[in-house]
Amino acid sequence: MSKRIELSLEGNVTVATLKDCRLTDELIIHESINELVELVASREHPQVIIDFTEVEFLSTAFLGGLISVKKSAATHDTMLKLAGISACIMEAIYIVGFDRNFDIEPTVAGAVKAFK
Repeated sequence: MSKRIELSLEGNVTVATLKDCRLTDELIIHESINELVELVASREHPQVIIDFTEVEFLSTAFLGGLISVKKSAATHDTMLKLAGISACIMEAIYIVGFDRNFDIEPTVAGAVKAFK
């Protein structure tokens, strides 16, 4: 992975931590989404958490890109959860209805437990 996403393992669960605090630049969004799509498609990581803990702001373009990540995960039988999302970003997720499309946990630890 690049500098944009840092991978770690929590047991059998892969945690993909987004390292950019602002996901608003088109190039950064494109690179980040492509890396996430590759990650969930690799079959090396059957359980993936996307960790938003370091993200302070994101554009709706990034939210739209998450749909591609979710589709790729479903195609490759990868279980996907989102975690560590700030209240401000959660508000945007509720507004666009993404909370109905993604499994979201308040913390990475909670998401890891939810996989068990």
